Amino acid sequence: MNKSNLIKSLHEKTGLDETIAAKAVNTLISQIQDTLARGDKVKIRGFGSFKVKQYKAYTGSHPRT
Repeated sequence: MNKSNLIKSLHEKTGLDETIAAKAVNTLISQIQDTLARGDKVKIRGFGSFKVKQYKAYTGSHPRT
């Protein structure tokens, strides 16, 4: 499911206007992004959790060389 499908589903299941459903989804995603950008974790019970994880840099290799 992508963002537009989520908006459409919210519109159909709740009867909200599609523009209001879009604002609700965009606001939720924006809040999650802002929280992750600050370095905090996001946990939504019954849905999932999000966190930013830092990985060490690695040297890639080209298989033809």
